[in-house]
Amino acid sequence: MFESIGGPKGTNWKLRIVCAALTVALVVVLAWLLTQMPLRSFKGPLPPLSREQSDLAERLSADVKYLSVTIGEGSIPRTGSLEATSEYLHGNRKQSGYSAVEETYSVAGKEVNNVYASLIGSDPASGTIIVGAHYDSVAEAVGANGNASGVAATLELARLLQGSKLRRTLRFVFFVNEEPPYFQTNDMGSLVYARQLRHDNVVEGVRRVVESLASEP
Repeated sequence: MFESIGGPKGTNWKLRIVCAALTVALVVVLAWLLTQMPLRSFKGPLPPLSREQSDLAERLSADVKYLSVTIGEGSIPRTGSLEATSEYLHGNRKQSGYSAVEETYSVAGKEVNNVYASLIGSDPASGTIIVGAHYDSVAEAVGANGNASGVAATLELARLLQGSKLRRTLRFVFFVNEEPPYFQTNDMGSLVYARQLRHDNVVEGVRRVVESLASEP
């Protein structure tokens, strides 16, 4: 006599068919995009490099080869390798018109360095942009892509920007101990550097407060 208002209803086949059709259409469109992009492949010989591009390629290649071949593996166990890289970074920065600075800390009784150089901006209050790369490598590896290429790119960027009048300060930082066994540990160079920045900011803040209080009548 009485019918249940909330009772089960029959399957809505129309809705299912519409959803299935939309799903198929979406898959077809995505497949087309993935197979067609970038729509037309390049064919034929590459255009010749300009003189400026050739010079850039030679400089980048020279940096990568020196770091990965001449110096080779850069790690604490390989005595002298990190020091040799640090000296190379100093010489390169000096040649490009920078003064390189070392921040030294101790790991397992041995001293290691983060190395950086700064291009001072016109507005100190606008902050500093950090451009970084690590110069150590995995044990038993020369590190051409981990990370001699990143170091070469950072060195070249600093060289190209030297003499530029920028609002913000740029700091080019070369970190040590980014590879295992120091990766994600307290001895990782970038973490040590970040903590030092925080410490310096706190000290600078305290100094300003003290100066402000001392100047009050």
